[in-house]
Amino acid sequence: MWLIAFVKTGQRESEELQDVWESVAVKVFGMLKVGSIDVDSSFGKQIVKDMGQQKLPIVLLFPPAQLSDPKQYGGMPYTGAMKAESIVSWGLRQIPNLATLLSTTKKTKEFLESPHYPKVLLFTNKPATSALYKGLALEFLGRLHFAEIRNQPETEKQFEVASFPTLFILKDKENKAIKYEGSAFKWNPIFTFLNGHAPSKEEVIQKHKQQKKKK
Repeated sequence: MWLIAFVKTGQRESEELQDVWESVAVKVFGMLKVGSIDVDSSFGKQIVKDMGQQKLPIVLLFPPAQLSDPKQYGGMPYTGAMKAESIVSWGLRQIPNLATLLSTTKKTKEFLESPHYPKVLLFTNKPATSALYKGLALEFLGRLHFAEIRNQPETEKQFEVASFPTLFILKDKENKAIKYEGSAFKWNPIFTFLNGHAPSKEEVIQKHKQQKKKK
């Protein structure tokens, strides 16, 4: 998902937004992609023409599918204060939750026994899915299957979970769970860990083609 600021050179409000934009980019790093477009540039003029008249500055959120046709979708406008914390809070709330909540041991068993691999399993004691985990699930959409578990002592014992959060990846039915051993539960180290075990996009496409041929 892209968070894009549309600004105008020389406009005071646009300059004030640009002053906080770097802070926004740092706070949402990995979870959202961030950019800015000067509407006075040749590219900016074309984008604004496609989108129609907009009051500037404006911050729009574009889900991936919408980027190819901004005229049709227009993006989701941010309407709050042009302050870093407010923009960050709003943007992170828009990330869809693609992780499966395994709320019972029965659902956990079904998830573990399903033929879809690789799987990512997060043991957490937080009441809600974090923006970080939602962002990772979106980033690896189609390549990894994400789930999270809360308050399942039996499953925690099975996976020898000693603290929260604890993250595992299961590559296939035969392989045991591989634990994330990083000291920091942050985007870069977790992304690197998961990416090292995830199939490439090309492999996923090839697998889908093979499955279609079998039907």
